[in-house]
Amino acid sequence: PVRIRQALLALLENALHHAVPGLLRIRAGVEDGLCRVLVEDSGPGIDPAFSCRVFDAFQRGELAPSRGRGGSGLGLAVVRAIAQAHAGQASCRPSGTGGTVFEVAWQG
Repeated sequence: PVRIRQALLALLENALHHAVPGLLRIRAGVEDGLCRVLVEDSGPGIDPAFSCRVFDAFQRGELAPSRGRGGSGLGLAVVRAIAQAHAGQASCRPSGTGGTVFEVAWQG
C-alpha cells in the first residue's frame, strides 16, 4: 500500500505540473481484476515523439513557462516500476481535450 500511494502521488504531482490550475480529472475503479486509476490533465499534451519515453528515467517533458522548474524526471519512471512490481502497468494517451490521460493498473 505504501508504494501504491507513492506511485499515485507521483502521478498526481506530474499532472499538476502540466495542468491548467483547477482542471484535473481523476477516476478510479476495478475492472477485469485490476485496480485502475486514471489522471487526466488539461495541459498542452505530450509530443508524440516523446510519448514512447515518458516513463523512462530522467525524461522530462516541457513545462509551461508559468510552472517554473520541473522535477528530476524520475516520477513517472517510479510510477511504472511500482505498477510493474504489482503485476500491473502504466500508460498514457492523449485526452480528448488536448491534455494527457495517464493510467496505472495493478493487481488488486
